[in-house]
Amino acid sequence: MHILLQNILECTNTTLDWCPSDSEEEFDRNFKVNRIQLEQLNWTKTNVKYSIDSFSFRNSEAVDFTKEYNIVLGCSHSFGIGVNENDIWFNHLKPYFDEPFYNAAIAGGSIGGCYRSLQGFLDLGLKIKRVFMLTPDRGRHEYFDAKDNKWKVMAWWSGHKSLITNICLNENYLNNFYQTNMMSINYICDKNNIELTDIASSNAGDDVDVAICQSRKARDLIHPGVDTHKFIGKKFYGEYCKRYRSST
Repeated sequence: MHILLQNILECTNTTLDWCPSDSEEEFDRNFKVNRIQLEQLNWTKTNVKYSIDSFSFRNSEAVDFTKEYNIVLGCSHSFGIGVNENDIWFNHLKPYFDEPFYNAAIAGGSIGGCYRSLQGFLDLGLKIKRVFMLTPDRGRHEYFDAKDNKWKVMAWWSGHKSLITNICLNENYLNNFYQTNMMSINYICDKNNIELTDIASSNAGDDVDVAICQSRKARDLIHPGVDTHKFIGKKFYGEYCKRYRSST
């Protein structure tokens, strides 16, 4: 495995019934408290599946290195926690483009993971025409743990209390991490003539942030549901047209 393409999933070429935070235990807890909501949304223990490919990303089809792709970058909102693959926001872009899409989003990931996915697949020779990135929030820092030989994310949910964690989660440090990776992604796209369309997932108060925060109707009742994914897909297409089709 290319070291840049490591992510939190430790399985390949399989189909999962559950995926954090969309776990069976969480479903059982929600069912006790929010049974009516789950039933109204038609969520059951069996109607969400996660197809995981040979790179541990969520794709039902294997990547074909002879084709040119539109690549999707992001965190759990783009991985599609709690919804089926066909309902994830980028599928609402597919009718407008001839090229296939590949989902390289990392659940629980940071903007550092977005950089790694992009650079890693380019290193392997994948032809990429466009990048659509629902940028993870700024409150996440990523590092490589040499002891475990894994990439790991520090964030508000990680629970660590050590001095190094406090330093890494300092606002100035996080902003520097964010900007450094954002500039790297922009540079890679400019250098390789890749069209980049990025939308922040957490600009406080904007319509995407509000939609994500208020529509926690995926099966785990934490992540955005089907209607929000449709909204985000429409938002991406509008933003893409403003950047690349405004003169046509």
